Amino acid sequence: DLQKDHILSTLGIMTKAAGNVAADTGASGKGAASSTKKFGHLHIIFRDWQSVNSDEKSTFKTLFGDEKTPAAATRDQIRRDVMNTFESIRVWLFDAPTDLVQDLKKKLTFDKTSAKFRGQIRELRFVLANQLNTPTLFGGAPLSAKTFTPMINEVVKSLNRGEVVLPSSAYLSMLKLEV
Repeated sequence: DLQKDHILSTLGIMTKAAGNVAADTGASGKGAASSTKKFGHLHIIFRDWQSVNSDEKSTFKTLFGDEKTPAAATRDQIRRDVMNTFESIRVWLFDAPTDLVQDLKKKLTFDKTSAKFRGQIRELRFVLANQLNTPTLFGGAPLSAKTFTPMINEVVKSLNRGEVVLPSSAYLSMLKLEV
């Protein structure tokens, strides 16, 4: 339960911050014909998953299924907020990239990972590629490498300086760089 609380709290903070960015910039999710969801697809990836008798569907239900108890009221509200913010949410359970523990301490190349892990990466890549067919709008403009790269650079610079990252200010700084 402690891990579930931590994951939900982190998702709640991200959702709140993302909602603030959307409100500040007029972000509107996926295209003009989109639903009222503010953001596209959320992928939650657990790597080195070793839990027996669990799968992606049951893990999703554990994270996002309402508990409907007074003690869980805050968690249930976070769940609703996250579910209402993203167009879709998918949980991925990846195996360890290799069976050899000592290899995890080295820089792994794709060919030195297990066949199962490579298959999981290929499936993720396939799903992401399909989702990226429709451009995401952010601040009313399609989010592309041209707009996304400067924004990430601003975030990284702020993090490296030990500053608090305010997504809307990073986005506004990126827009200034474009003009």
